[in-house]
Amino acid sequence: MPNKKNVIILQKIYDRYKPCPYRRCFAKFYIFFYCAVLYGILIFSGNPTHHDIIYISIMSCLLMLPIEALLLSVFGYTLGKYLLGVQVINNCDDEKLSYLKALFRSILVFIIGNACGIYCICLITNLIEYYSL
Repeated sequence: MPNKKNVIILQKIYDRYKPCPYRRCFAKFYIFFYCAVLYGILIFSGNPTHHDIIYISIMSCLLMLPIEALLLSVFGYTLGKYLLGVQVINNCDDEKLSYLKALFRSILVFIIGNACGIYCICLITNLIEYYSL
């Protein structure tokens, strides 16, 4: 049976960091968009073809994982999460994630939550994620 002090602490943390699926979705879009733009600028110049755009999409997903993990471990949020008021904390101790935990989290979100960027399946996983909050 949980004691009253722990319940109060958990309630304060929940009130401070209420889950909001819209904010999470838009925050993920921001980091993906910035990685795609960064990768597109670094690799391609001129007008990319249809195949180049697919390649940029896949590579930006892979580029996003270590960048997101680094930002989460150093600041506790990415740019999109900061703008939308979402912060990632480590369980109940209100601490930032370590780099390895943040990287593992990013990989799991990419595989399970975003279905590796496969658009048709991604819609289904995002709906499941929305209703699981």
